[in-house]
Amino acid sequence: MKLFAFHCGGEVTDMAVFDPFDPSVGHKLAMPYFFYVIQHPEGTVLFDTGIHPSVREAPAEHMGEAPEPSTGNLPFGRGTTSGASSPR
Repeated sequence: MKLFAFHCGGEVTDMAVFDPFDPSVGHKLAMPYFFYVIQHPEGTVLFDTGIHPSVREAPAEHMGEAPEPSTGNLPFGRGTTSGASSPR
C-alpha cells in the first residue's frame, strides 16, 4: 500500500472562524489544504478533494454573510491536479 499527499493551496483565516470566544480571536492562522491518494492492492482511493472552486469566487453564497475572515492562496485558473503527476 502507498499513500501520496498533495499540497493544493490553503488559506489564512481568523481564529474566530473556529471559536468566536477564544482569546486568540484576531490572530490569523495559516491552514494548508491537502488531498491524498491511497494505492491499495484492491484499488486506488482519492481522499478529501477539498472545496468547490466556486467557494473561492463567491464565498458568501456558500458560507453566509460573515465578514471576509479568510484569504485563499490558490491562484485562479490553477486546479489541484495542475501540478500533480500520476502516482506510480
